Amino acid sequence: MKIIIIWMTLILSLTAVEIDKKVDYLNNVKELIILTQVMRGDTNVKYKAEEFNSSLIDSDRQKVAKSLTQLHEKFTSVEASTNREFVKINQYMKSLNLVASELDSMITFKANSLLIKEMLRVASAVQSQFFKDALPLSKSASSLMINKILPLSEDIGQLRGLSAGASSCRHCLSDEDREYIKDLLAQSYDDLDEFIILMKHQ
Repeated sequence: MKIIIIWMTLILSLTAVEIDKKVDYLNNVKELIILTQVMRGDTNVKYKAEEFNSSLIDSDRQKVAKSLTQLHEKFTSVEASTNREFVKINQYMKSLNLVASELDSMITFKANSLLIKEMLRVASAVQSQFFKDALPLSKSASSLMINKILPLSEDIGQLRGLSAGASSCRHCLSDEDREYIKDLLAQSYDDLDEFIILMKHQ
């Protein structure tokens, strides 16, 4: 009987460790997405404003790079293909940062948005992989964070970044920019309504 209890305790302990690693990895992905959103918004302001502290952008990029490095160090928690996808995203981001000052600010903004969209896609795949055999509550909570809350935060993050850029240089706002912001607002309202309906049924 004692042996059975010891084995059960060991199995439960190992399961807890595995869950902790999975949650830690997804938290790292969440942090990376949020830091990239901040960097994207600050970069947009930098290239539209007449005066801006460039050291802030350097700090943003360092934080994103550190978060990506930390994610890479946890690669044993995920499939090798997932790690390769984040390595590829890191390479694209470095290339974009090198030429960002030479590009139109909206092109840079949209390029960063595409990278974040790719992070969200990979994060969704990782969540599905991590929690496919988990308890319903763990699966539901992790799915809600990765597939609903993070995409909603991206809608808001894009609006924040574009609005901050528009405020710093009102005459820089083109008709195309205005239409893009209108489309984002509509998307945000739809996603928020969907999220509210979902939460009412939880």
